[in-house]
Amino acid sequence: MGDTLSGRLFLFDATVFSTRILKVKKNKNNPLNGEHPTQTELINYEQFCGIVPTSEKQREVAEMNVQKLDQWRKEGVKHLLIDVREPYEYGIVEIGGELIPLGTVLESTNRIPKDIPVVVQCRSGVRSATAIRELEDVHGYTNLINLTGGILGWQEAIQPELPRY
Repeated sequence: MGDTLSGRLFLFDATVFSTRILKVKKNKNNPLNGEHPTQTELINYEQFCGIVPTSEKQREVAEMNVQKLDQWRKEGVKHLLIDVREPYEYGIVEIGGELIPLGTVLESTNRIPKDIPVVVQCRSGVRSATAIRELEDVHGYTNLINLTGGILGWQEAIQPELPRY
């Protein structure tokens, strides 16, 4: 019933309730259906987009909860706290960590010692775990500890009066 859209593209604009039909010419160099196709099977979508499949768990990193960090601070345990959030986030709220944004962490190893515990924190603990994996893989760090829950965990358990974002 009616005509097929072979060789044509049907466009519908719902904002103005209009339609158009465009003619589409076959391209002989098309890698899918041209004269000499090079794409002959489905691509791995996750790999193409840089998505890590959920079935592949990230490598575990050493972790510490906010109560333990608070205890370390009260007892004077020597350590360094690094905050890998962005400067605008740090401007909203911070808990005394040295700001080294995630995008610059690999170039900032001169600021990250290897001889004392280094606690790495972000907003929730995801970016800090990423920073730790990168530093361990590229620069061989073995003294890095992820602050689980990040600044959100700190606000919830230690300093609820701090501003939230």
